[in-house]
Amino acid sequence: MRLYVVDLDHATGIRSDWGEGAIYQPPTRRLLLDWSTIALAKMDNLAGMGWRLRLSNSHRSPVLISDDNLSPDEVTQQLACELLPCGS
Repeated sequence: MRLYVVDLDHATGIRSDWGEGAIYQPPTRRLLLDWSTIALAKMDNLAGMGWRLRLSNSHRSPVLISDDNLSPDEVTQQLACELLPCGS
């Protein structure tokens, strides 16, 4: 699974099926996290996402939450990341 940050500021549309010759500026996206690159014993059904207060270095921090659905085969997790500025 991958998590992206999407920038809609300069987008004029998000559909690619407007027809031949249509001119539009799609949104841009930046990969925030590729879960295959981190060492988690298990990642389960993500049920929620939000933003923490800014970190002391002023960076944003998304938080993802999963729950175990009362199943012994699933896990409850709270995962926090640091969103680095572009070019970092």
